Amino acid sequence: MAAARLLSSTKRLLGPVIREMQLYQAIFRAGSRPRVAFLTSNGKAMSGLLRAHKIADGLTGHGWTSGSRFLHDWAVQFNDDVSIVWTGTPLSTAPRPDHHARQPIITWAQADPLGYPDEMRFCRDVMLDVVSRIGPVDFRLYRCVGQENHPILREMATAGVRLQILPFMDYAQFLVSLRDVSIGLSPLAGRNFSLGKSFGKILGYIDARVPVICSDEADHDLFFAAGSGIVSNDRKTWADAICRLIADPDARNRMADAAHDAALSRLSTEAVTLQVHRILSQVRLKTLDRSAVAADLQQERLS
Repeated sequence: MAAARLLSSTKRLLGPVIREMQLYQAIFRAGSRPRVAFLTSNGKAMSGLLRAHKIADGLTGHGWTSGSRFLHDWAVQFNDDVSIVWTGTPLSTAPRPDHHARQPIITWAQADPLGYPDEMRFCRDVMLDVVSRIGPVDFRLYRCVGQENHPILREMATAGVRLQILPFMDYAQFLVSLRDVSIGLSPLAGRNFSLGKSFGKILGYIDARVPVICSDEADHDLFFAAGSGIVSNDRKTWADAICRLIADPDARNRMADAAHDAALSRLSTEAVTLQVHRILSQVRLKTLDRSAVAADLQQERLS
């Protein structure tokens, strides 16, 4: 039993790294031969790593990639030729229920929602606004089992928010659990820690064809366009969108399908491989150009 739990924990921890390595395998097959360095999402840790390995000077001579706008803005202090490359988990192929068959369930699928007090208060205010307009609604949270008496959760329940509390689960189970959800929320408070977070919840929503309402932070506005998601920091805009979408399953289907199509075209291994291969090819051409110029200058000096 202990061995099974250890294996499950190891797979969960190594999953993102394994997916990245699979991506780099695809890039190698495409003909590129990149030098790869894994850097954490923490700016201080990255700076320390760069100093420790004395590679900051090397970064000034070659283009490189970052995983988000937040990391891009940090990286340009070393090199102004930085490209943003997103990666995503493979989308599962199981059929998703049509939104006409789904219950009016809204979720914030954060792994530790009460550990994010600013975002939790924002969701509380949104949900209280929603129930004041359309009456009781279901709001699903994860990992809050046994915490139903938390003041924020108690306040929501008293106001008519029907709380669904699900336990923490592995990613495959999590994706299945989202398939009866009508709307997925992804708030970010705008702190540096939040801005460095991944796209994980949103990828889960997209996989289950759940329409997304998210904060105008991180790279959300770079991915979602009109019709594929709602991007805003305004509480009323969120409440308006929830009330409108809950009443319109056709609109939910259209929005979820548009986001799913965008993920296939921009976040699949094939799409990312082509993007990285193109970037690396451009870097190689620049390197060859610089080498040719240096050779010409050397020849001039010799002659």
